[in-house]
Amino acid sequence: LKSHSARRHVPIHPMLLQLRFQEFVETRALSQNRLFPELPEGRDGHSKNASRWFNDRLKKTCGITSPKKVFHSFRHTVATSLKHSEVSEGHAQAILGHANPSITYGLYGKEYPVNDLAAAIRHLDFTAQLSAVRPFTQRP
Repeated sequence: LKSHSARRHVPIHPMLLQLRFQEFVETRALSQNRLFPELPEGRDGHSKNASRWFNDRLKKTCGITSPKKVFHSFRHTVATSLKHSEVSEGHAQAILGHANPSITYGLYGKEYPVNDLAAAIRHLDFTAQLSAVRPFTQRP
């Protein structure tokens, strides 16, 4: 992890549960020790290779041609969506793994309860973008 604030609990969005993401995770956990074992570990962990895989391969497969749309764009999209939904900055920071720089909340304040973060996560609506995604099914 890049920082102390990167280790956090982030609730799973209800739409991902509908797409059976939890079953995908459980299936992988039975046979792997990582969720995406096909992404090799680099010098600084797995994030660079995940970003490279998206930017070099998946983007083209999905027909994304804009050079401005990269793996890191997901973080910008989530932050913007939370902001436009008037989710508090503190909740957004907790979801995105950003440290709160204030002494009052950053140093002395405890983490938000997961239920509060779940309420904030439910403000994200990517129904249109995920409409073509089929639920996970385990292959025999």
